[in-house]
Amino acid sequence: MAARASRSALHESDTAATYDRILAAAMDLFIARGYEGTTMSQVATGAGITTPALYWHFKSKKDLYFTVVKDGHVLFGDVLQARSVGATVEDRFRRCIRAFVKMQLRDPRVTYGYDQLLAALPGSRRTEIEAIQETTQRLLTEILVQGRDQGVFHFGDLDTTLMALMTMCEYVFTWYRPGGRLSIAEVADLYVKLARRLVGAD
Repeated sequence: MAARASRSALHESDTAATYDRILAAAMDLFIARGYEGTTMSQVATGAGITTPALYWHFKSKKDLYFTVVKDGHVLFGDVLQARSVGATVEDRFRRCIRAFVKMQLRDPRVTYGYDQLLAALPGSRRTEIEAIQETTQRLLTEILVQGRDQGVFHFGDLDTTLMALMTMCEYVFTWYRPGGRLSIAEVADLYVKLARRLVGAD
């Protein structure tokens, strides 16, 4: 009985590890080649499994693609929420911006936004992803409103300021190159300074 339970746990662990490899390989390929340019066989090779084994996990490329994009956005929101905790609203703001930038640069699984990925989704599924994105926007909106109400932040239109911050952080990955003049930590610190100026915290 114990041996059977042990084998079952090992199988579940292997399955979960394979699933994670599939998602990681798929994300790399979808970002590099786009939806149309990526094949299931390429994903299987990248994950170190056979194509039939891949279809055991995902019945179609559309399902795999949606899962990759959705899981990335959910993970991003969860991590950002957890890291945006602080004793003061300015501390929360700093932590939020720093975490946003670092995640965009360190882990492709949690890349937020990225219009190329969203554009390939059908309308109904794109709407679902956009709803998940709104949780991130609500978090930053809450911090901005709290900071303005407390007299810590001084900015004009809330929506414009929110979108400026989101866009600034979201597309940092388009220009940053590993091994360049600035480290990820240094870029994150610079973005925090820029963001503070944008909301009138200086």
